[in-house]
Amino acid sequence: MSNHFFPFLLCLTVVLFSCKGTPETADSTEETDTSLTISQLADSMQYFRAHHMETDIVSRHYPELSREEALAIQLATLEKELADGAKLVGWKMGGTATADEAAFDPIYGYILDRYMVPDGSEVDTKNFPGGSAFVEGEIGFVIKNDLKDGVASKEELMTQIDHVFGGVELAKGIAIPVGEGPLDINYVLATGMGQVGTIEGTKGAKPEDLDLDTETVKCYFDGELVAEGVASNIFGNPLNALYELANLLPMQGRYLKAGDIIITGSLYQNPTLDKAAAVRLEFSTLGEINFTSK
Repeated sequence: MSNHFFPFLLCLTVVLFSCKGTPETADSTEETDTSLTISQLADSMQYFRAHHMETDIVSRHYPELSREEALAIQLATLEKELADGAKLVGWKMGGTATADEAAFDPIYGYILDRYMVPDGSEVDTKNFPGGSAFVEGEIGFVIKNDLKDGVASKEELMTQIDHVFGGVELAKGIAIPVGEGPLDINYVLATGMGQVGTIEGTKGAKPEDLDLDTETVKCYFDGELVAEGVASNIFGNPLNALYELANLLPMQGRYLKAGDIIITGSLYQNPTLDKAAAVRLEFSTLGEINFTSK
């Protein structure tokens, strides 16, 4: 189990700072010496995500955001989304595209039903924050049973996978730094990990019938190869990322549930989609995914 996260209780009644005001856009120039509570930031996250807007609101109010605070903001936003009628359909992993165990920093975000895009769809780049998004070729899993207490081993985890699929994530974070400074990964975590859209491929496979670390994918824009990669780029094997997630979520009072879909990170260096194109991803075993953009 990863030691990058430490258990803590998510409590929305704990006010970290006092605040007044309305959500700030990225180009806000108003100086402020007040800061928002986690609950108020979660309200703002809902607004900015729904309107596909980039924002410096978190970096402005939490200039030294901790990992625990970032998780609290994201999960508070999730609670508000669910209270407003959204459906949680799964999770996405980040920080997994490395072969170096010392560099592995698993972070995660949630996937709502409204982010699911059917294979063969047309997507509008106007719905991408800033007008562009990465096209990530991913290995996905569908969970067979509830994993309330996580899993003790990867062998046990294999028995809890219903099937494996090839997937696409359209990803573009809404977090931006204040001014020209660098953006810490905690701000990306707080704002939901850049979820724009998820496509679940229609060709699945049982995990025991698939070589999870050698599956490959090629990505084409208008017939031109723009990226390719192999599943071993996901921390040696995508199952490693799924194992981390299965054991991280119970620390935050959540867990993988039967039917959840999990995407584990991109197999290649991601190309940017910012105009009309026909996009095709070809997996070595898991079939094709096609969509267009406008």
